[in-house]
Amino acid sequence: MANDIARGLLEHGAWPDYIPEPEHYIIIAEGGPDYLTWCCNFGDTGFVAVFGIVGGSWSPEIAARIPPGSNVAIRTHDDPTGEAFRDLIYPTLRDTCRVFDRRRGHSAPDDNEVLRTTGRLTDRAWGK
Repeated sequence: MANDIARGLLEHGAWPDYIPEPEHYIIIAEGGPDYLTWCCNFGDTGFVAVFGIVGGSWSPEIAARIPPGSNVAIRTHDDPTGEAFRDLIYPTLRDTCRVFDRRRGHSAPDDNEVLRTTGRLTDRAWGK
């Protein structure tokens, strides 16, 4: 799953000219609900590329289309499946992007649950 900006990255392998360099942000969310949460809350109202991943959907070919220097937030769940996704994604981006991810062993609710209970997600991806 990919919002408009993320689809553009996959197609062109570069950020569009209208998005200034400091604003090159990508969220990789686990599952449909968290993907839609980010798209509705943040991804389609700003200049954020949002990818939603499910089993088998991430690959080195996708990682190769992520422009170097991008700020990437890996927003997988705090469970064994989420850790496996993180372990698959992180090595494909760590050498070319600034990658932020949940701390291992840090129990945290899913992003859609946080939005539902608190009403905000902005800045959560980047550890703020």
